[in-house]
Amino acid sequence: MNTLIAETKTAPSPVAPPQPLSLGAPRRRILLVDDLAQLRELGRQVLVRSGYNVDTAEDGAEAWAALHKQDYDLLITDNQMPRLTGLELIRKVREARMTVPIILTSGTLAQFPEGDQLGGKCAALLAKPFTTEQLVSAVQNGLRARTSLRRTTGLPFNPRPNGSVNE
Repeated sequence: MNTLIAETKTAPSPVAPPQPLSLGAPRRRILLVDDLAQLRELGRQVLVRSGYNVDTAEDGAEAWAALHKQDYDLLITDNQMPRLTGLELIRKVREARMTVPIILTSGTLAQFPEGDQLGGKCAALLAKPFTTEQLVSAVQNGLRARTSLRRTTGLPFNPRPNGSVNE
């Protein structure tokens, strides 16, 4: 099984098969954040082929700005990045009361034993290197968590820091 890291060197296109979409169903929008251009682009290609709309950001600061301009169904962020780390981004998102599910990716997940340091603020932790199948599975689980949260709490999808809401 190839990992995303290995695929950046060996595969010109992702291997994840496209997922069928229901007619008329809106495509879920994902924000993918990674400071490594090859991983960011490969992740984007995998997710687009899996049926999602994907925007990318090269660091947490760019992602924070994007979160104020667009509503997202899911945020995937690397941890170690310049300007604003993934953990700092997660803290800002939660302090702003945004309900977007978050997947944290990192090559150093050993520093997060069982997610203790995250306090349940992420839908998933994804250790690098990971496979395309692991990425797509984590995304599907994160999106299910979003739907479940909305049903049980009645919360809007993504309240913005200024108090406006877009459902």
